[in-house]
Amino acid sequence: MNVDHPQPTSQHIPGRKRIVVAMTGATGALMGIKTLIALRRLHVGTRLIISKWASQTIAYETDYTQCNVRTLAGSFL
Repeated sequence: MNVDHPQPTSQHIPGRKRIVVAMTGATGALMGIKTLIALRRLHVGTRLIISKWASQTIAYETDYTQCNVRTLAGSFL
């Protein structure tokens, strides 16, 4: 696979924008979830990066599981 020209997948439509959302720490987790929800409603493809501390915050301070959050994103990195 060529990094400059990724192969289309079922979640990637040529010409469609994709955004990487990185969740890091306490504020990043909640803001990241809200961002993923908003982008999903706009049909923008996303990739997700979650730090160790964001994972902890998601588990302790939200009703989401890490699996739920991954599902909101198109891909998990």
